[in-house]
Parts: sequence; C-alpha cells; structure tokens
Amino acid sequence: MDELVARAIGQLGYLGVVLLMLLETLIPPIPSEVIMPLVGLAAARGEIGIGGAIVAAVVGSTAGAAAWYGVARAYGRIRLLGLAKRYGKWLGLSPETIEQATEWFARRGGWAVFLARILPGVRVYISVPAGLSHMPFRRFLAFTTAGFAVWYGFLGVAGFAFASVLKPATLWMTVLIFVLLIFPVVKFVRHLASSR
Repeated sequence: MDELVARAIGQLGYLGVVLLMLLETLIPPIPSEVIMPLVGLAAARGEIGIGGAIVAAVVGSTAGAAAWYGVARAYGRIRLLGLAKRYGKWLGLSPETIEQATEWFARRGGWAVFLARILPGVRVYISVPAGLSHMPFRRFLAFTTAGFAVWYGFLGVAGFAFASVLKPATLWMTVLIFVLLIFPVVKFVRHLASSR
C-alpha cells in the first residue's frame, strides 16, 4: 500500500490523493486508516503540503460519497437491494449492510452522515440511505465534507507528526498498531450509537 500511495503522489501529486480517496470511497476494502497516515508521511518528506493533501482527500472521498448517494437516489431501495445481492461481493455492499445503514440513518438523520464518516465499515454505506431518503443534497454534502475533514485531518496530521520522529519502517508498525487499536473504540462507539 505504501508503494501505491508513494507512486500516486510522486506521479500525480494532489490529484493522486484525490484518486486514492475516490477509490477508497467507491471500493470500501481500501482503508483510509492506512492511506492517510502514508499521505501524511509524504507531506512530512516535502512531496506535498499537508493542508492540500487533506483537502484533496476530502474532495476525492466526497466525490465517491456523492456517487453512492446518486446511485441510491436513482435506483431506489428495491432495485438497489437487487443490485447489491447480485454484485455486492465486488462492490463491498451487501443487502444486509444497506438495511443496517438505513436503520442507523433513520434514527439519526443528518448527524448519521457526519458520524459515519469517522467510523470504518459505515463510512461508505451511509451515503446509500441518505440517497434513498432523498436527503437534500446540499445538506448531505455539508455533513459529508465536515465528517471527512475531521477524520482525514486527524489521520493525515498523525502520519505527518509520526514521520518527524519515526523511521518509515517504524511508521508502518505505528500505523498498524493505530488501526488495530482504533477498531475496538469504533465498535464501542457504534454499540453506544445503536443502543440509543
């Protein structure tokens, strides 16, 4: 993954970050928790600016989220569930995931969109119920952009900060430990959110 990020940034600069994060949003198995600290590392090396990198990440992910929103709004619930059943394993989107995200969205509305942008496993899927419910697009974009800015800002700055004190091999271990530690916290937050 670090080679892919390095190549994308080396050849395309900020556009590389936009494309990486667009893919991260369209194809959920690619984790931002790995990409953004590596982007922060590239910024620490002087290859790109950290502020521009965070903006590029937000632009790419917001474009991907808007695409999912548009598909959900255009297809409707029944057709989208059929699409997920048929092609879900390639899209990373199952009918069960759509139902869970829809239920979560129904309880929290717009704030679900903001909070989901910080939670792995829900980040992409929350665009679907927002589109299905015809949430106003400007409101959707506002919550989406704010959530991505908070999360990617945190991850990018963490990678940038660690890069100044750690060697690249150690940074990889730090990123791995960070990702492993954050999942129990995210699970706990999701449990609290679902119990309300």
